[in-house]
This record gives sequence, C-alpha cells and structure tokens, in this order.
Amino acid sequence: MKKILLLLFSLLIFLMVANPIFAADKISPFTYEEIVKDNNLPYPGILPDNRFYFLKMVRDKIIGIIISDPLKKIEFDILTANKRLSSGIYLLISGEEKYKLAVSTISKGENYFADAISKTQQAKEQGIGVSETQEKLSSSLKAHKEILDRLETKFSGSTKSGIQQEEKKVELFQKTVGSK
Repeated sequence: MKKILLLLFSLLIFLMVANPIFAADKISPFTYEEIVKDNNLPYPGILPDNRFYFLKMVRDKIIGIIISDPLKKIEFDILTANKRLSSGIYLLISGEEKYKLAVSTISKGENYFADAISKTQQAKEQGIGVSETQEKLSSSLKAHKEILDRLETKFSGSTKSGIQQEEKKVELFQKTVGSK
C-alpha cells in the first residue's frame, strides 16, 4: 500500500512539474540579442507564463518591504523594471499567443520606474545624495527607450500600440528625471 501511495505521489509531482514538449517551436522573427544589443539587461528568471511565477512576485514584494535604505529601494525598482522588460522580450520571442502577456509585463515593469522616480524625489527632499542613483535611473530609462524603439518596428496592431504606449511613458519619465 505504501508503495502504491509513493508511486501515486511521485506521479502527481511529476505531472505538476513536467512541462509539455511539442514537436517544433515557432521560429521568432528576431532574437533577444538583436533587440537588446549593447543594453545590458538582467536575466529575468521565471517568466510570467510559468505556474510558479506568483512565488517570484511574492518574493519580490517581501524584498521590497524588507529593504530600508531609500537608495537601495530605488535600485531594486530599477532592477525590477529591467527584469520585467527582459521578461517581456522573452515572451514576445515565444510566440504570438503570448504578445498580450508580454505587453502587460513590460507595462508593469515601466510602473516600477514611476516608483523609483517618486522615491528619488523623496530621498532628495530628505537630503540624501541621489546623483549616482539618478544617473542609473536615467541610463536605464535610455536603454528601455532604445529597446522599445527596436521592438516597435517588429510588430503591428495592438502589440505595436501597446509598445508605443510604454514608449511614451518612458519618454515622460525621461523628461521628469532630466528636469530634476
């Protein structure tokens, strides 16, 4: 009886963890390296289409709460925005059925820039030196703009308009950071 239960439990675990394998994947019209080029984005890790992605989000929320240094929080927001953009690119490469999720992921990443900008302003008001952090923020925004420009040329329809909308957001953020 114990052997049967162990076998059933093992089979259940295997089915939960195993990913389906298909005969052939669709070939993407572009590569990750072609889009990112010289901009150094972090590896995103688990993508939003993974069933365990929620664990990554919980971990990131906890880390965001635990960080007490305002400058480290800003850097964490920048890192998270970069990871979200990287995730979005990988999803766009995955195929047409993931375009909507990819644009949503990129959008959520750009929202982290809004948080980073407001936290930078708060740190500045507290008298904390933010010039180095502002440079990182500005550099990251520039990289996002370049990458979104390249992505925009690869798509049409609602995907393209979603990318354009995020590009406008980044331009607004660049103006905000540049004026401070």
